[in-house]
Amino acid sequence: MQKMAQFVNDQQIGDKLKQAAANVHMPVALDPAAKVAKQLDIIETTLEQYADQFPVDAPIGQWKNTLKNLRLMNTMNKNAPGSERKARLKKLQSQTEALSNEIIQSLDPDDAQIES
Repeated sequence: MQKMAQFVNDQQIGDKLKQAAANVHMPVALDPAAKVAKQLDIIETTLEQYADQFPVDAPIGQWKNTLKNLRLMNTMNKNAPGSERKARLKKLQSQTEALSNEIIQSLDPDDAQIES
């Protein structure tokens, strides 16, 4: 999240987005599923607040659908057996990061991908 905040500061995407990214603090003790949920909240907020800054051809509807599916997967994963849950969670984290990168790339096409 710190790299995301630094990227947003460097790219000057918007004052509100910079402030939101800077204010996101994830406690170390936060479990991975809760971290994914928080990242999904940030993605949703970004889509809502900056909808007018995306390119005209940006697949906002597709992103919202993906976001909805990722939330559902995160909820369903809580009931999965231990080893299966861990594998699904890794996949979910990867998909969440990919969605975040795609959205930020759309806001700034010259950007390199963000690493967590």
